[in-house]
Amino acid sequence: MNVKIFHRLLSIFVLIILAQISNCIPPDDEFGRPDAPQTDAQMYYDTIPVEKREIFIRYYLGEALKEQGNLLERTGRMVGIIAEQEFGAPPPEGFISGLLDWTKDNFELEDHHVQQIVEHGYVCVAAKGCYYSDNIGGHCCPY
Repeated sequence: MNVKIFHRLLSIFVLIILAQISNCIPPDDEFGRPDAPQTDAQMYYDTIPVEKREIFIRYYLGEALKEQGNLLERTGRMVGIIAEQEFGAPPPEGFISGLLDWTKDNFELEDHHVQQIVEHGYVCVAAKGCYYSDNIGGHCCPY
């Protein structure tokens, strides 16, 4: 077999394999997340206007800390200021506590770290880096 023909056939074979592999990769949804069955929490979060999502995350993390009795007074004042925002329908049952638990587990944070996110919109943790409420919102709500 001619070497040029062999290389052409090999190239075609590689392209076919790559095309087949790309068909196995699930498509991303409009927010860049892998297309997967959505939870009630995810469907609710997707109804929040994009421009309000950062403040939404901060507000509901603060509400979750308040429900657990772990909210510092200064953070409570911040949550009160944020509460002036309108988010539409109330969240589904379990959304608030689920958001806090998921955030702490997924980003390996403690309550005092979450307090910082509520107050300032971000927290920096030694040896882990900084987390912004946008980071949390970008991955939000697979629970």
